[in-house]
Amino acid sequence: MHVQVRDVTLQNEYNMRLKDVAMEERIKELTEKHAVESQAQKEKYELLQQEKAQQESKHELQLRESAERQQASSETRY
Repeated sequence: MHVQVRDVTLQNEYNMRLKDVAMEERIKELTEKHAVESQAQKEKYELLQQEKAQQESKHELQLRESAERQQASSETRY
């Protein structure tokens, strides 16, 4: 009887260790996946920030050119 209890206990402990290893592997996979996705999102954000800065610069240049044209146009009228 004691031998059976010991065998069942050992089997349970072994199964628990197997589950722990499987869970640790799953956590590692999810952590790596999250890190990759996070890096991809960071790169996408930085790219969008660069595009935004370029668009703002382009817009400011267009506004300046437009203002200069208006000023030149108003000076030629008088």
